[in-house]
Amino acid sequence: MSKESQFDNSITDIIKSVWVFNVTNKGLPGGIFENLNLAEKLIAKNKLTGTLTKYPVNQGTLD
Repeated sequence: MSKESQFDNSITDIIKSVWVFNVTNKGLPGGIFENLNLAEKLIAKNKLTGTLTKYPVNQGTLD
């Protein structure tokens, strides 16, 4: 296993999920966050509208 792969695995062992903010009517996420409070602050500060969804790391979301 490469050093980069080992590093990636150690991070995802700590980070079990992320919050993805999708801006209304945009094709790409407006931000990806480890912390819900940070996501909510950015959304409120910039008066954004969209969907904030929690996704697991290293797992499919359709299971």
